[in-house]
Amino acid sequence: VGTMSCGKLQQAGGELGELEAPQQAQAALQLALAALDERGRLFEIEQGRRAVSADIFADTAYAVLHAAVKAAECAAAKLPPKCGCQQYIARRRRYCTLRAQTGEKFCSQHAADAESAARLLTGGHGSTVALSHTQPAGGRVKTNIGRRMKSMTDPLARPTPLAAPPAWCALLEPATGPVLVDVGCAKGRFVQALAASSESRHPRAQTAAAACARLLTPDEAGGDGDGGEHWRFVGVEIFRQLAEAAQEWAAARTERSAAFVCANAGLNEGAELARVCEGLDVRCLCLQFPDPWGAHAAEQRKANPAEIAPDGSPVAAADSAAEHPLSAAERFAKPKFKRRRLFGSASVARTVAVILPPGALFYAASDVAAVALEIRDALEAVNGAFVEHRLHRDPAACGTDTDLPGVADGVGGGRTWLRRTPFGIPTERELVCEIEWRPVYRMLYRRTELSLP
Repeated sequence: VGTMSCGKLQQAGGELGELEAPQQAQAALQLALAALDERGRLFEIEQGRRAVSADIFADTAYAVLHAAVKAAECAAAKLPPKCGCQQYIARRRRYCTLRAQTGEKFCSQHAADAESAARLLTGGHGSTVALSHTQPAGGRVKTNIGRRMKSMTDPLARPTPLAAPPAWCALLEPATGPVLVDVGCAKGRFVQALAASSESRHPRAQTAAAACARLLTPDEAGGDGDGGEHWRFVGVEIFRQLAEAAQEWAAARTERSAAFVCANAGLNEGAELARVCEGLDVRCLCLQFPDPWGAHAAEQRKANPAEIAPDGSPVAAADSAAEHPLSAAERFAKPKFKRRRLFGSASVARTVAVILPPGALFYAASDVAAVALEIRDALEAVNGAFVEHRLHRDPAACGTDTDLPGVADGVGGGRTWLRRTPFGIPTERELVCEIEWRPVYRMLYRRTELSLP
């Protein structure tokens, strides 16, 4: 019966040559489904039950029909759009709907080198975070931190500095070694994934320590670091409940290669960040997707004062703002927003330059073009302290403003942006940007030999 069905399918397939390609694919799919249904009905008559997967693959002819249906479904599926992920998902009979990594064919979840990273970011390898429900003196505590954060945390509302620098000797093991600091780590999933990746014993695992070592190799050496040093990873987060929950995860692990601390990194023009890094051999400092204060249209209600209508009655401020809204650039440049952004002041960039030793790395990423440009301008304002990493000169690793929509009319000055994260592990926000088809602006700078007071 299976041979007869295959013969009918082949005979009918010869009659599809006159149709357009999409119609051919749909017609071939219908024929394949009809042949498979026919074989299923005959099996049910003979065996008195419906066929299961084991029955299908035990019968060669039945398996051929099943494979023909799967191939026809793939051929009939709507092709992904430009810049879309080209991974076909057989179970859903469609292509992945996420945005592919810049310059790549697949998104982070389907890239071969990011399979383990995607699993780690969704809770694999024991990365479940225990939630803390302790009630401190002086007010309520947000306990549903497993839910998505709905608003940004105002750094000006947390002016209290740390009482003392963290005791890193008690939090990290070994006590010495290179450190990667992730400023604004949120729930700490990226730092957790880095630590778990570096401790992997799989021979094919591309560990974060090896990636950091290659990036730290001097430009003229070509980047062949072996990652022999024992790297440690630190997350800094302003939202206390998230930092405490992440530290509970780190304290419960056998390996003490990760730690988290709650601190307002932008306090006193970055002086608080310097206190946090005191006693650490910081070789890489990351600032990924900082809060884009003023970059969105949420603050237009009070943009203009109340005006007087022609009849003499006052016009509400909201109505006035609706008629004369501020432009995105004007809103972004407002002092009240600039004070809240971490790199709104060049003084923070200078503090970062003081923290990092010569040869160390500074990596930043944002899905808001104005924020990314502000960070680059702040780094370049510290004359001679930072230079672009060699990856910015590699056409395979970077792209220009035209490759990343959002920096319109050459606002970026033709500067290059990295196509993908240099650590091989995407953050949670990067995965969200692929879902929402938002471009990500990545940059990597190296600290020069210039000494700063």
